[in-house]
Amino acid sequence: VEAIVVWWKTTACILWKPSWFGERMHMATARIALLAAASAKLVDAFSSVPKPTPTIGYVLLGANGDNVIRQNGVLHGLYEAWCGGIFGADTMEIYPISSRPEEELRELYADTLGQVQSKLDIVGDWECNADGGVCTPDAFINELKFNSVGAKKPDGSRKSALEQAQELAPNLEPYASINLFMSIPPSAYGEWAEATANEWDKPSGSRRSRRLQKAGGRLHLLLEKPFGTSKDDAHELHDAIAAAGIDSDHEHIVDHWLNFFMIKNLPAFRPSVEAALGVKLSSDYFSKIVITQYEKRGLEGRGGFFDGVGQVRDVIQSHLLQTLALLLITPANATVESISTAKSNVIGLLFDGMACSFGQYHGFLLEEGLSFHAEFADSTLARCDLTAMSNNMNGVEIVLQAGKMMGEFLYSIDMYQKGGPGVLTYDIGKEDLNLGDVKVRNWDLADGNKFTVPAPGFQGGQVVEMTPNVVSGHGAILNYSDPNEYFATPYAMMVQAILDEKYDLAFATWKTVKKCWALVEDGGANKNLDPAPDQVRVYGAPDTCGNHPPDVCYTGKTVQDVYEDDFECTAEHDMELEEVDLYQAKCHAE
Repeated sequence: VEAIVVWWKTTACILWKPSWFGERMHMATARIALLAAASAKLVDAFSSVPKPTPTIGYVLLGANGDNVIRQNGVLHGLYEAWCGGIFGADTMEIYPISSRPEEELRELYADTLGQVQSKLDIVGDWECNADGGVCTPDAFINELKFNSVGAKKPDGSRKSALEQAQELAPNLEPYASINLFMSIPPSAYGEWAEATANEWDKPSGSRRSRRLQKAGGRLHLLLEKPFGTSKDDAHELHDAIAAAGIDSDHEHIVDHWLNFFMIKNLPAFRPSVEAALGVKLSSDYFSKIVITQYEKRGLEGRGGFFDGVGQVRDVIQSHLLQTLALLLITPANATVESISTAKSNVIGLLFDGMACSFGQYHGFLLEEGLSFHAEFADSTLARCDLTAMSNNMNGVEIVLQAGKMMGEFLYSIDMYQKGGPGVLTYDIGKEDLNLGDVKVRNWDLADGNKFTVPAPGFQGGQVVEMTPNVVSGHGAILNYSDPNEYFATPYAMMVQAILDEKYDLAFATWKTVKKCWALVEDGGANKNLDPAPDQVRVYGAPDTCGNHPPDVCYTGKTVQDVYEDDFECTAEHDMELEEVDLYQAKCHAE
């Protein structure tokens, strides 16, 4: 203010009283100098005030793992959430833990995120909302809290989970909440749960952090699937975590399908779809529901990952059952307070047993990293049939099917009209396949008026208007398939749930996961999880016999036939299959 007054007086002197110019100019110079000195002191004072401590510490364990570094993985999700303004350095700080040096991690991260940013730049609706308005991989990577916690000891041995937890503990002291993402083998969950519960899950030293900390501890575990390989194994993992003192409410199981836009909004779509068709989701209107996850490709060098897994364990037990539960729960129960119990009730009470059939694509046994197990075969194609048992869905047939080498990608829910030709289809793979809609064929509309449905993006509660485009019983009730619309990757939506403390909307809970395991193991693990080789039919891709995808070509053989014929232990096969891991394990295991 004083500077403005001086300026005004000085200007007045120049314009109206030139004789005063020298005197006034001297006074103005002196006053401006005083003001500059005072301003400098004020700037110094403000710059010395510490910035607020972020309330969340995010620890990324296994920070160089494939699911972290790959596109559409954990790192990708963190970057998109950061670009979206969901968090910044003043909200959440990220600590990568890896045995690799910082320079190597930076290079790996920059390569992945450079590709991610290139794809974001061509999406018409995407905007950079990061703090400071700059969205670049370098800016994000520079905010990461690199450390040497995961580095090996001087003698080359690995540090224990407890040693690593103790080393990082001082850095985590200020946070009110700590989220530990475990991108590590599930067999290590128990050790890390015990170590971090002892070293991190205690009141922090900061008075502010102690005030913000919620009841039940400040440590949340984010656990990659598969959560166990069987019902018993899953219970052992959970029991180890519980024994460490971590409540099941802080045990969050990653299932990225729960964060696909079309899947997580199934309850929100239901009232509008029912109104458009003049139906209710019940056995009065539907006779059959089919949920499909088909992939065009095979394992392509990832056979070792799939060894001993199979489609029921990998996809149906998790992704497809969780999707089915979201489809069938009452929309009013799709809240953070109720959704876990609602899904658990659907899975636990709606069905009584599951019967599956299996296939394995020709050539799978040549994959690297496979072991030989004479008692069972790894299914790359599975169809599981259930029958609904509740009052409103009683008698509705449910089919869950997943397969590889199917000749096409297909993520869908098909619902068949009872007593009629109509089919209602949800295309649920918007993020992966750029196809997200709800459409009908042979089913006339009852109401063609426009309605509101959730809008894509990070900000919950936003809606868009849609009008059905159905002619003569064919067309879309709602459609999100515009390639210019921005849909955040599922792992980015998980980050928003963490910041909003709405974990159960984005993660599976132990309450639902244990019900899924119980259902798929009905009658014993070897019935659905580990089928006998003579129960698994060998098939080729549709184009090998002129079929239209996804109608695969069965060869007439079972995996048992392949074990006995194509992989018979002979001198001739010793030469032909010298580089095939499964044959060597079968015939030349030491």
